[in-house]
Amino acid sequence: MKTYTFMEPHITGGCATVEITEEQIITYMHSLQSCNRKEFFRGVSDEYLLDYFIVNYWCSEVKNEETKTT
Repeated sequence: MKTYTFMEPHITGGCATVEITEEQIITYMHSLQSCNRKEFFRGVSDEYLLDYFIVNYWCSEVKNEETKTT
């Protein structure tokens, strides 16, 4: 499972780095569907929801130590 990070404004005036998994993103996006806030998300795939979140929150994938090159 992939993990992503993005910056979020913090109440103190700074920014906080948020780390989130693909599963958490999809769950969050489905919660928007269930509260009728995002009608245009109805009937789309989980992959679309994931891509939409990644693009709109400017997410960066977290690379684990095994995949990093020196």
